[in-house]
Amino acid sequence: MAFSKQVKFKMMRLICIVLTCIITGFLQAQIQNRGIRQSQDKKAPLKSGIDSSRATAEKLVKESSAFIYNNPDSGLRIGFRALEIYDRIQDLKGKVNAMNTIARAYYVKGSYDSSLIFSDQVLKISQLQKDTINIVIAMNNIGLVYLGHDKYKAAADQFSKTIVLAAAIRNNLQETRALFNLGICKDYLGEYELALAYLRKTIEKDQFNEEHHITLMAYDRLGKTQFHRKDFQAAIDNYLKVLNNKGQTDQWELSFANTGIAESYFAIGNYQLANQYALKGYQYAHLINAKWEAKQALDLLSKTNAVLNNFKEAYKYNLLVQIYKDSLNDQTRQQVLDSFKLEQKEAANLVLEKENKLNEQKIKFSTMLISIISGFAIIIVISFIWLFFNYKQKESLNQLLIKKNADIDSLNKMKDQLFYVISHDLRSPMASLQQSLELINKNILSEEKKNQLLNVLHQQVIVSSKMLNDLLAWATAQQHGLKVNRQVVKPGLIIHEVV
Repeated sequence: MAFSKQVKFKMMRLICIVLTCIITGFLQAQIQNRGIRQSQDKKAPLKSGIDSSRATAEKLVKESSAFIYNNPDSGLRIGFRALEIYDRIQDLKGKVNAMNTIARAYYVKGSYDSSLIFSDQVLKISQLQKDTINIVIAMNNIGLVYLGHDKYKAAADQFSKTIVLAAAIRNNLQETRALFNLGICKDYLGEYELALAYLRKTIEKDQFNEEHHITLMAYDRLGKTQFHRKDFQAAIDNYLKVLNNKGQTDQWELSFANTGIAESYFAIGNYQLANQYALKGYQYAHLINAKWEAKQALDLLSKTNAVLNNFKEAYKYNLLVQIYKDSLNDQTRQQVLDSFKLEQKEAANLVLEKENKLNEQKIKFSTMLISIISGFAIIIVISFIWLFFNYKQKESLNQLLIKKNADIDSLNKMKDQLFYVISHDLRSPMASLQQSLELINKNILSEEKKNQLLNVLHQQVIVSSKMLNDLLAWATAQQHGLKVNRQVVKPGLIIHEVV
């Protein structure tokens, strides 16, 4: 099937336009997606005094972190002041740091729902910004919320993921914290050997951090795990390591360690020492308004005084226990409500995760489809280009073949003309020569006639030879082309030769 050059050109042009539209659409989609991501990263123009404001906010975040365990309420107030400054100067990274500190303070205070809200916001912002460090911190905080709601298995899974991610980015501090929290989960799950292993690894890792506060917390938890294993002397030894580092230990750790020693001494029957350490534990807990630790220490004080026959003191401490119980019951009811909200949020997150996966699959499918269509379009264009050039090559060969055929036809005509000339112009002289020779051979002619005939034959041979040479020259000229060689001639001589 043959197409005209104009039709083929139009087809090629149409295919190129279609391919260009497909590729342009794909590139525009990619640029649009990138523009959306970049628009999320845009920051407001710098204002006067922004550097000093940022420095102030950073200082407030550090102060807030320092107050978290000793005075979480003060830590919250300072953290919110830092958050307000970061909001005003539109520093997103600083805002995330402040929100992480607020989430931790809410956890220490026991407001798990508020802690979860801030941690969840930090996680979403950090994922958009691809800020891996703050993703790790938010995951750690969310794990603590699970831990606060006694969801130890979910918390352990969260901390395990955090450890892997923190190790991948080589953030030793966050990996140490996650190991410590995972050790607590394993203790509550009754997996004491694993708990001891994670807590000891925490102490090893903490040696490479600037501050070693986590080490003392790990010794506290080691004491608690050893107590659960009923190795009371080992528990006391670990608690004493905390008390012997008062310069680095905060009041919450001191309360935990003193109360832990008190319950260990009570378990082995040393009620006097149990009473002394329980009193210290209550005093530290009361200073920081740690209700759960205060109630636990008061409960021990009530029991030890009852055993020591100090019934009046026992009764007094028992009344305080009831007061703290009522307060904790209110807090427990709030925690139940927070737990319900947490479950709702988990369900909503699962739905969002499924939707995100579906959207990702759709995007991947669309990208793949566009790639396939583009590939097919490219193949089609290449095929048409190949067909076009193949057609042009065949057309060129056909033209060459036509020319060769024309040359062959020309040669055939020349051959026919040559045979015609030979048969016509040479045949007559040869016949005349043959007849003359026959007459001579028969001796019919006289000598005079014979001589005349020989002269005539001689002239005919010369003319025939000349004509034969002319024919050969003409044939050669037909093969190799005529070459003009101009000479001065005398027509009379040529006419005489011919005649």
